[in-house]
Amino acid sequence: MAYETRATYTVGKRRAVYTKRDIDFIAAHVVPLDIWYIIPVEVCTPQPMLRFYPHRNARKMRLEKYREAWHLLDPPLTIHASIDENYPESYDPELEAQLMDSDGELPREIP
Repeated sequence: MAYETRATYTVGKRRAVYTKRDIDFIAAHVVPLDIWYIIPVEVCTPQPMLRFYPHRNARKMRLEKYREAWHLLDPPLTIHASIDENYPESYDPELEAQLMDSDGELPREIP
């Protein structure tokens, strides 16, 4: 099984590839496995389709050497995250629009 994403962004109706002028790194998170890839953007520019094969014995795979490569960041980055147990499992834009108050804010607790 592969997980994939692109190192691109949208400009009008077309896609542009990230370059060193835009960003320094791509951080890709394989959510089901909680694995991070920290990839220098210059690795992504010539081949912007990023495919990850974390289930394989993939030492020779193009991006595998960037798995959990936090040491590439200078200064090192620490991520603090939490999960809200009350957050709905799926995103429903219509429900969100119905719940918003007159200021366009969501209530602290979503039913």
